Amino acid sequence: MVDGLRKRMDGLAQYVGFMALGLENQAARERALLRHAPLSVPSGVDRMARPLGEDTVRAMRLLRELDTFFGDGFADRIDRALAAPEATYPPADWDAYAKELWREANGGADVTP
Repeated sequence: MVDGLRKRMDGLAQYVGFMALGLENQAARERALLRHAPLSVPSGVDRMARPLGEDTVRAMRLLRELDTFFGDGFADRIDRALAAPEATYPPADWDAYAKELWREANGGADVTP
């Protein structure tokens, strides 16, 4: 999880550098990459034993504020990860997990893949 966020910070530094140098095309490309939600957040928290540590919760709440930057329900995914009473991954029932992912990806449609 930390490595994924470090890569994002490196990308942010590159973006700022490109902007400072007037390299708008490179900056636009870097910004587009940065706006993809990091795969490791909150999925890393989904795997963590509960109760979550205070530092983890504080960090996730700070990251949650980036919802408008990342979009795609980033804040909602963090909220679910923080509210889960136990680790949510790996799932106990892979079929139910796949169906839930399908529903989320298809706007709540109750259709199986």
